[in-house]
Amino acid sequence: MRFVNRATDPNKGFTAHEICILEKRIYVNPENVFLEFLRTAGKKSNVLDTDFKSMQEYLDFQNDFEKSIESDSETYSNETMRCCFFIEYDYFKNKRFYFIKTGESGDPKVFYYSNGSIPVGTNLRDDRTEKIGFGKSGKNFTEFINYKTEQKYGNTTGKKLLQYAFMVLTFPVWLPFLIYAEIKKRF
Repeated sequence: MRFVNRATDPNKGFTAHEICILEKRIYVNPENVFLEFLRTAGKKSNVLDTDFKSMQEYLDFQNDFEKSIESDSETYSNETMRCCFFIEYDYFKNKRFYFIKTGESGDPKVFYYSNGSIPVGTNLRDDRTEKIGFGKSGKNFTEFINYKTEQKYGNTTGKKLLQYAFMVLTFPVWLPFLIYAEIKKRF
């Protein structure tokens, strides 16, 4: 997993004692890579913009997530344990919970749940909506963290445009050196 540690905004994980308690409370498989996330950036993650003051606050967050899922009685099943690790708001201001199935070993798939709805109408006067519900992000947990890290700290379009503008502006300075190097190669 790719994490960016910054002096101004560091990652903070749970302690070993807290990890042992969390393993029992949320039933995390010891071979699940999610435990590495909890150790490295479980309490405070600068990539996902989460900040839990204590382990109890994290467990309360899990309870809120479970209550949200229970309200969706048609798709809720208690047979698999889920652990929510991130909340995000979509374009339509719906709350989207990202979670994994904690019983899996290795690198689990990331799922999301939203009890909101999105418009499906083809024009502005058509006010039909569709419920979001459960969905699969299509990424494993490690891929999801790497994607979010790249999205936040990687080369965005604005950064790429600045790099190209910088190259264009500094090209006249480097041109004599490039010509000199090319002439020197030929002789």
